[in-house]
Amino acid sequence: MIRTARVTGILYLGLAVFGGLGYLVVRPQLFDAGDPSATLAHLVAHESLTRVGVLLELLLVVTQALAAVWFFRLFRTVAPVAAGEIAAFGLINAVAVLVSGALLGGALEVSRAPFGDAAATVQTLYVVSEQLWSVGGLFFGLWLIPMGWCALRAGMPRALGWILMVGGVGYVLGAFLQYAAPGTAVVSDVLAYPATVGELWMVGYLLIIGIRRRPAESFRADAVGAFRHDRAMTYAAGAPQVRVTGRRVVATIIDGLIFSLINAALVNAFDVEGTDSGFGLTQFDNTGTAWLSVIVLLYYTLFEGLAGLTVGKWVTGIRVIDAQTGGRPGLLSGFVRTLLRLIDGIFAYLVGFLIVMNSDRRRRLGDMAAKTLVVRSH
Repeated sequence: MIRTARVTGILYLGLAVFGGLGYLVVRPQLFDAGDPSATLAHLVAHESLTRVGVLLELLLVVTQALAAVWFFRLFRTVAPVAAGEIAAFGLINAVAVLVSGALLGGALEVSRAPFGDAAATVQTLYVVSEQLWSVGGLFFGLWLIPMGWCALRAGMPRALGWILMVGGVGYVLGAFLQYAAPGTAVVSDVLAYPATVGELWMVGYLLIIGIRRRPAESFRADAVGAFRHDRAMTYAAGAPQVRVTGRRVVATIIDGLIFSLINAALVNAFDVEGTDSGFGLTQFDNTGTAWLSVIVLLYYTLFEGLAGLTVGKWVTGIRVIDAQTGGRPGLLSGFVRTLLRLIDGIFAYLVGFLIVMNSDRRRRLGDMAAKTLVVRSH
C-alpha cells in the first residue's frame, strides 16, 4: 500500500501541476474574453504556447484518469463504494477536460487556416472550452467528497478528511453559483479554498507518509473503538467537558466586539480602511487591512496558545487545552487553530459549527489539526 500511495501522490501532484500551468498560466495569455480579434491575434502570434496549452490539458487528462484508478486501488479495502465514486467522478471530469483540449486544438487549427469569421469561431471554441471547465468543476467537487470520507476511514488525519469534504461541497456549490447567480466569481473562488488546502495536504501525505494495507473490518473496529473511547473520555467523571458549543458561539461574538473596537480605533487614528463586521474579523479573512489581520492572528495565537483562552472564552468560562496533555496548547497549536479559521469561518462559522456538532469531541477543523479541545474551565 505504501507504493500505491506514492504512485497515487505522484499522479495527483501531476494533475495539480498540469492543471495549474494550463488553466492559470497559459490560458490567460492566449484568450481575451471580451475581444475575439485579440484572441485570434494571440493564437497566431503564440502558436507554440497554444500547442503547449493543448498538451498540458492532455497531460491533465492522463494524470486525472490514472489518479482516479489509483485512488480506487488505494481505498478499495477501506471503503469500496466511496473508492468507486472517486474513480467514476474523476473519470467523468477527465472526459470534460479532454473535450476542452479538443476545442483548444480546434481553435489552434482555425487560427492557422482561417475561414469565415475566424475570430468569432475561435472565441466560440474558447467559450465552450471554458464552460466545460466550469461544469467539470461539479464532478471535481463530487470526487473530493468521497475522497475525504475514505481519508477518514483510512486513518488519515481527521482534519484532512473534513477539509476535502468541505472543499468538495464548495466546488459543487461554486459550479451552481456560476449559473444561478452571475457575478459571484469571487464567492466561487472562496468556496474553492478548502479544496486547495485539502488537495495539497493529501498530495504531501501520500508522498511522505502513505497508508498501510489493513482490512476493512479493522478500520470498522477501530472506528467503533475510537468512538467509544472518546465518548467515555468525554463524559466520564472528571473528564474534560467538551459540550460547550453555545459558549463558544458567545465567546466568538465577544471577541468580534473587541475587534470592532480595534477596527474603529485604527480607522479614526490612522484613517485606514477597515471592515464593518467585527464578527467577520474573527474568521481571519481579508476584509480588513493588513495590520488588522496581523492583530487578529496575534490575538488568537498568543492568547489561545500561551494562556488557553481569549477574552471571550474567559468571560464564558471555557478554554483551549492540548488534547493529549490537558495543558496549554502552545504557540504552534495556537497558530494552526487560527489559520484554519479561514475554513471554519466560512458562512459566518456555519462550516465550523456543522463540523463541531458532528465530530467526536466537539472539535472544528482547527482543533483537529492542532490536536486541541475546547472545554469548560474548572
